[in-house]
Amino acid sequence: MRAAQPDPLAYATVEQETGHAGERILFFDDRTANVAAARSLGWTAEQIDHTGDTAAQLLGLLRRHGVTS
Repeated sequence: MRAAQPDPLAYATVEQETGHAGERILFFDDRTANVAAARSLGWTAEQIDHTGDTAAQLLGLLRRHGVTS
């Protein structure tokens, strides 16, 4: 990649490389700045607490977003 988060170019590169627009992307990160940047570009972004049970957090959020049951 030619950019790092939270540079908007990093998110644009992900969209371009995956072929998915921001509104189709569910993004997880532990940094507030990265989550805010993703949200500002139309992504669904959720912050994870890296000091907690990340797997449980991810599973709960995936369920909340209807990705898994």
